[in-house]
Amino acid sequence: TTLFRSEDGKPEQLIEVVQTNEGDIHHVLAISGQPLTAEQEAAENSRIQTAISDTDRRAQSAKQREEDAQNERRLLAMLPDAFCYENMGTQDGVVTLKFSPNDQFHSSQREERVFHHMEGVLKIDLADKRMVEMSGRLTSEVKYGGGFFGRLDPGGTFVVQQKDIGDGHWDLVGLDIHMNGKALLFKDINVKQHETRSQFEAVPENLTLRQGFDLLERDATTYAKTSPVQRPQSLKTANR
Repeated sequence: TTLFRSEDGKPEQLIEVVQTNEGDIHHVLAISGQPLTAEQEAAENSRIQTAISDTDRRAQSAKQREEDAQNERRLLAMLPDAFCYENMGTQDGVVTLKFSPNDQFHSSQREERVFHHMEGVLKIDLADKRMVEMSGRLTSEVKYGGGFFGRLDPGGTFVVQQKDIGDGHWDLVGLDIHMNGKALLFKDINVKQHETRSQFEAVPENLTLRQGFDLLERDATTYAKTSPVQRPQSLKTANR
């Protein structure tokens, strides 16, 4: 998978990602549209080698991925109850639903409180019953701990897109987040994150991290001989 990533205050990166049976492994191919220098390439290879050999770090990363996946499933399971929906029509097997906060939904955890301040559009593939896109914005300020522990300002926007990349396997293909606020009294929150994923290719089953590294190293060598990457267009965000 080819991943293009840009985050506020950081240079844009083009990244190659390989999924193995021991976890994901990635290699930065370009920074700010330019292939890595010899020094940057050496540092990137050293980082990957360390990641492969450090079993404790790998175990910690695997645990974090599982916790993130469980949290994601928990939040997705709440969508039917967290919002009220209006059917906006169906096209090419995809139904578009406009959503707004459900006043009857009561949340107990911090992550869930944002549902009370969010409206937007949800698109569902009717055949596969999978989310194609969710986009929206914050309609009011989100406060944590009465504002003492932090807040998110109104007007923040997000877009999440996924699709069937082959053989019924759905994966994230686009992410665009623009949020502002404050955390712990005076620390500013300024989240501007954009990701696009493309060029999905099947890899052999039971691929090890070492074999994944060999694939990444081969692709990095090939990329170094090509022209600089072109910046993809931003995703369209609801109500922006």
